[in-house]
Amino acid sequence: MANPPVKVAGLPPDPLDEHGVPLVAHTQDQEAHDILAQPAPEPGLSEDRYRELADWHRKWTADGEDPKDLEDALRMILREELAHPELVEIEFERVMKVVFAV
Repeated sequence: MANPPVKVAGLPPDPLDEHGVPLVAHTQDQEAHDILAQPAPEPGLSEDRYRELADWHRKWTADGEDPKDLEDALRMILREELAHPELVEIEFERVMKVVFAV
């Protein structure tokens, strides 16, 4: 019968598993699995971004900018930030609801 391994004080833990594979490989596999197991993010804007864009719109409105120019600029920002062009008008309406919320 074999004796169990003896732990030697002052030595760092073994970087290899019982098969000689680096333990880092297991960690990377688990991290990749965890990332892939997460649900995909929603394709639209975050609540924080709605507020940021609404604040931007209000600031420029208060400074006297033409509302039509602001709407055009907001649509351009949304086209640059959104992955799907069909979401631009949907997200535009959502931002505008925040702009005019009391």
